[in-house]
Amino acid sequence: MTQTEWDCDGDTIVDYTGVSATTSWASPGTRNVTATIHGPDGRSDTGSVAVTVTDQSNPVPSILGSNVWQRDVGANFTLTSTSTDNWMIQREEWRVDGLLAAAFTHANSEFTHSLNVTGNHTVELTVVDGAGNAAATVVTVVVRDATKPVVSEI
Repeated sequence: MTQTEWDCDGDTIVDYTGVSATTSWASPGTRNVTATIHGPDGRSDTGSVAVTVTDQSNPVPSILGSNVWQRDVGANFTLTSTSTDNWMIQREEWRVDGLLAAAFTHANSEFTHSLNVTGNHTVELTVVDGAGNAAATVVTVVVRDATKPVVSEI
């Protein structure tokens, strides 16, 4: 009887037996897959192949809450990232009206900022994973002048 043993993680321990094996890895890198075939006469032969695992999926950027925020001139606001990735998030960058305002080397960052100009402002969160894949999302911050008008006597 012929038997094939598969070591898919390079630890020399048999992970699967059978004519074929299906496996997956949780992170990118180069893996050594070894197959040992045992023949019916007691002889065996071993072959190996290096498998390169790459991360080709983009992270999923997400900002907790609404897509539109309203704030008064000079009032702080805090946005929280709830971004995800299938492997790891390496960096999160926050831009306000196209200018880099903060960068973090981890996921789920909190960004606190204030704006002193009325109007609509774009806040963009760019998320980069460990393989360099990137994606971005935006929210709009509407800044209004909250001071009451002064009415002089008539």
